[in-house]
Amino acid sequence: MQKITSPRLVGRGPKIPWLYIILGGLLSVVVTAYSAYAGLKIGGVYWPILATSVFSMAILRIFGVKNTNIVNIVQTGANTGGMLAAGIIFTVPAAWILGFQFTIIQITLIALIGSLLGLLFSIPLRTKLLHLPYPDGTAAATVIKSQDQSGQKTKKLAIASILGGILAAARDGFGIIPGSISFINLSFIGLSGGFLIGTLFTAIWFLGSVVSYFILGNFISRPDLTNTGIGMIIGTSLAYLLTTIFPLLKTLLKDWRNLPVLQRNYFISLLILAVVVLTIFTKANFAITVFSTIGAFLMGSVAAFVTGQLNIDPMEIFAIITLLVVKFLFPADFSSLIVLAALITIAAGVAGDIMQDYKTGKLLNTPPHLQTIAQIVGNITASLTIGFIIIAIAHTSGFGNNAFPAPQATAIAGTIKSQSIQTPMIIGVVTGAILSFALSFKNLGLSPIAFGIGMYVPQSLSISLFLGGLVRAWSDSKKRTDDDRLTAAGLIAGESLVGVILTITQFIKTIL
Repeated sequence: MQKITSPRLVGRGPKIPWLYIILGGLLSVVVTAYSAYAGLKIGGVYWPILATSVFSMAILRIFGVKNTNIVNIVQTGANTGGMLAAGIIFTVPAAWILGFQFTIIQITLIALIGSLLGLLFSIPLRTKLLHLPYPDGTAAATVIKSQDQSGQKTKKLAIASILGGILAAARDGFGIIPGSISFINLSFIGLSGGFLIGTLFTAIWFLGSVVSYFILGNFISRPDLTNTGIGMIIGTSLAYLLTTIFPLLKTLLKDWRNLPVLQRNYFISLLILAVVVLTIFTKANFAITVFSTIGAFLMGSVAAFVTGQLNIDPMEIFAIITLLVVKFLFPADFSSLIVLAALITIAAGVAGDIMQDYKTGKLLNTPPHLQTIAQIVGNITASLTIGFIIIAIAHTSGFGNNAFPAPQATAIAGTIKSQSIQTPMIIGVVTGAILSFALSFKNLGLSPIAFGIGMYVPQSLSISLFLGGLVRAWSDSKKRTDDDRLTAAGLIAGESLVGVILTITQFIKTIL
């Protein structure tokens, strides 16, 4: 194993390299910002671990540090901002869509508690699940081992980030170019997002848009089509519960029961503390906060397993499943239900994220306790950041519109406000469930979600994603996907960071 210390950068304490851990936490702020902005636009956040690995190597190389374990510790803290941001943007904007809002403090607490719960639930699973592939974690280990000696990966990421930033500045800052031409958005975010999501899912998403806008749109109203699309997401979620989650829970609960008594009691004490803090500061229903914590435990554990197998983390699916159960069992206000959805989504995202990191650490022989500390610090800095970004976007643009479609939050809002399931939603639920059952044997059980989202998001977004998916097909055929993924990540990061800066600047002007 390589030594974990470096005389040039490590602060006090020979065993815990705090300076590197703090650096990872600062980078987590950047990852949180661009992930939130881009995710609200395209309805997805891809694993940022490869991009943060290259960024971390580039920054550390400036100081002459090439130790692979140190690079891994920095990137572990940095990339946590991506999945934490995803958990928030998939759920919390539903409050504004439903006509109310959360404060920055409330969002920060939800993010912090949800992320720490996801991390807490993952620690006992580390030794039991790391035999699974965790493809992005494995790929990150390969990238870090290579040390990017030629600097080509760093150059690709840097050039792409600069190009993305220039486009955003020219379009949104100076108004030199328009935001769209006809049905095509002049943005790298949609195209790059489609590339990262992949050809199959973007094609299904686009098919949903075509069917909705050009076929069914001639006979059915837009609100009914939206409800049908949301119904497909709900139906797919229910099918996923039966085909995937239930079989896993028995095994995972057995693993938890086998923990030492002291360790189990320690976890239970932390869960009780989380319930108390949530109840006091978010003013959510006590029964809901208890259920939220239990749900976060269950869904976080499942997310860790599914991520290892499929390299995807269906975070919003876990939230919708739990929402449906809670609506059946407890009377609850909209605010409490969104807190519930957010906690579960964040916990599931962070659980999948840290397991990717643990896989990288296993391959690089990085001490796992240092990765855990780095992840905690990254969670804290990301939580302190995300609330301000959400509030700024809410006040300058809003959610559920052409600028920020927020498709997952729209589905969460639709699930929460539906007092009774009307015919269009019933049709969607039945269709989504049938398709999910039929496709689950081909590991495509989640694909009806893409079709359902395509039915109600702006058509321009579906077109951009589809074009990005076509580029991905070409890249796959040329066997250059790994390099092009860095380019796509850089374009998203650059454009989104400039977009966040402009949005925050505009927000500050409105409150002064």
